[in-house]
Amino acid sequence: MNALFYHEDNSFLDYDVGNLLKKNGYFVESITNFGNLIATIILLRAKLVIVKADNKYIHDVVEEKYLKDTLFNGVNFVFFDQSKSQDLIYRRSFYNNLEMVVENIKNKPQDSYQIFNLDQHLISLGLRPKYRGYLLLKDCIKYCVFLNQYKKLPMSKIYEKVAEKHNTTAKNVERLVRLMLLQSLKKADTKKISEATGIHEEFFKTLPTTNAAIEIICGYLDFYI
Repeated sequence: MNALFYHEDNSFLDYDVGNLLKKNGYFVESITNFGNLIATIILLRAKLVIVKADNKYIHDVVEEKYLKDTLFNGVNFVFFDQSKSQDLIYRRSFYNNLEMVVENIKNKPQDSYQIFNLDQHLISLGLRPKYRGYLLLKDCIKYCVFLNQYKKLPMSKIYEKVAEKHNTTAKNVERLVRLMLLQSLKKADTKKISEATGIHEEFFKTLPTTNAAIEIICGYLDFYI
């Protein structure tokens, strides 16, 4: 499983905390930029985020009800109070709390993290999960739909981030997504899909650039989250 350590001052994970996570099979990634934190939660499907930053904005975002029910559904945030970093009693209490959180995550079903039924909506567009580009498209969409109010990234950067996750290149991500779109829509009933979604049938027939296609799909999905 993946855990994220968010900080803003070049901090390091406490030795005991690092051992606890390693013992429970966690891979820990360190993040210093809040926009990247949101993106990495999405791409790595992180279940645990340790926050060591005295930033009220972060607390407000994490506690925002809509985000808790969607993007952060199934994500466990544990906050460390930096002002008490030298307090041994506080550090022990924090460790015990983290230990309980880790144990609770272990006992939850593995599929508890779900933003919304993305597959259902993509299949309704005639897209086919059997193609490799389908999985890459899903990760691109998670960026576009959920990050637009936090950090607007150019599509090329999104391809790069998805490529890192899948150990490939940004160019290959774009190519495989487009190939999947072409292969899927060639066999789809575009008139029926157009009537169901409100997306003009011409989109499915001509298929604009991959970037434009993803933006159109994200616009459609935006109504369902």
